[in-house]
Amino acid sequence: MPINTNALETVRPSRRSVVRGAAWSVPVISVAATAPAFAASPCDNRPGTVLAWNAANVTHQRESLVRAITKYDPDGAVGTIPELTLTTSVLYSGQMGSGSEFGGQTNDTLQVQNNVGGLSQAGLVMYQSTKATGAGQYADRGAYTFTFSRPVSNLEFTVTDIDSNGNQYRDALELTSGFSVVSKPATLTGAGTSSDPFRPVNDAAPTNDFTGSAGNLRVKYAGPISSFTITYWNQSANLGKKASTFDNQQAVFLGSLTFDYKPC
Repeated sequence: MPINTNALETVRPSRRSVVRGAAWSVPVISVAATAPAFAASPCDNRPGTVLAWNAANVTHQRESLVRAITKYDPDGAVGTIPELTLTTSVLYSGQMGSGSEFGGQTNDTLQVQNNVGGLSQAGLVMYQSTKATGAGQYADRGAYTFTFSRPVSNLEFTVTDIDSNGNQYRDALELTSGFSVVSKPATLTGAGTSSDPFRPVNDAAPTNDFTGSAGNLRVKYAGPISSFTITYWNQSANLGKKASTFDNQQAVFLGSLTFDYKPC
């Protein structure tokens, strides 16, 4: 029998309605820097650069459902200072896939949503769902890789909404090695590896996507590095239960990126 997604909508947590409202909009990057960054030479180091997902000064090319390229022009003048590009790509393994499990709203996996994690900043939505059954396994995962066109140093960012609703999802995250934890609330545990992922302590404590900070994890890569990967899967023991209260989809959000770099 076809699934009535409209009927399902009314009984699911705020996550579904929130993500549905975050339909893809062209993400933009604004690079802000301290005064010395825009010195006489275009190639001078630019400390404290901020990549904000919903600012101006960017062109964005969506190549596919799981790949996007963002180009930033630091001075807004063609040819004066080289652009910085950020490529976002996703690789799914096992029975993990993009967006909604039922496909009733949107299957976009890379969306931009305003004001995530109580940070008063936009976040890139990493939105996925699994068709696996039984307890969540690492084999069913999404790997989100972010690649800069030039190496960056002192890269910091916050991943928000790492939480759980025992009836459908329990977020588990592994990060590329080499990071240090800047801040992690008592509501989260783990070391960010495949065997000990960052995950919620409480198995049934969903966090508000917009205002909740209990699922916020902030990390730093001293670098220099050119790319990092966030690997993400669902540890819920209820996977595969196709009922109005089980939909096996999940989302976390990547906030603004702060880093130092030389444009040339």
